[in-house]
Amino acid sequence: MTSANRQSDSVLTIKNLFHVAMLAFALTGLFMAFSAEDLGSAGPVIISLGISLVFYALIAEALLGLLFLIKIMADRMSSVKRVKEVD
Repeated sequence: MTSANRQSDSVLTIKNLFHVAMLAFALTGLFMAFSAEDLGSAGPVIISLGISLVFYALIAEALLGLLFLIKIMADRMSSVKRVKEVD
């Protein structure tokens, strides 16, 4: 196995780990938001923290998708060759 294959495998693993972590954050935030009503006066604080955690996970996933699209567009723009005009 070459070093390039190992590097791409590790990048794939990191991206998968990122997706799993963001899913866990979103589910934890939802659990916090829906189960905090029995905590009395601390309930609203826990609910707002849970909602914030869900927003963080969604924004992080959206930014990763945006970076992916920018990378694809940059690769396509750099591979376009200009056609010379014939007089």
